[in-house]
Amino acid sequence: TATRWEPETLAAALAHERMHIQRGDPLVLWLARLAVVIHWMNPLAWRGLGLWRRSQEGACDDAVLQSGADAQTYAEALLTVARHIGGRSSTPRLGVGMAGKGDLSNRLKAILDGEGRTRPLSRRVAVWIGVFGGAATLTVGSLGSPMEDPSKGDEGMVLAPIEGPSS
Repeated sequence: TATRWEPETLAAALAHERMHIQRGDPLVLWLARLAVVIHWMNPLAWRGLGLWRRSQEGACDDAVLQSGADAQTYAEALLTVARHIGGRSSTPRLGVGMAGKGDLSNRLKAILDGEGRTRPLSRRVAVWIGVFGGAATLTVGSLGSPMEDPSKGDEGMVLAPIEGPSS
């Protein structure tokens, strides 16, 4: 459990999770997952969520490093946490998101190369955001018109009077 971790590992894990809270990631993640629930059949929704999660983890890693954490120590802490949640330890998987299996090797490379991952929005991510936003807009737009009352059939339609040719 986390109570057995070295002080450096515990400090790194807490700093990382604190960054998620400061950035408002839990609320945004909840909203993103809600969007995926609504658009469960759309692979772009799932892809967008995955890209956002990787970006979120990278941003928190960068923030921890920019706050003065040593890159080598932080990378070792990340590996320690990953070992604990990947093995037969009693650490609950849902309780430690810092070192999920998803993109661990890329995260470690980014941490150790010293360049970090925080950068302006890439074209690729911007395109995915645009596609996902467009899909959401089209879906909401296709839900129906407020001018129609489906319970009344054709009688519920609001029609403008048709004027014939003037004589």
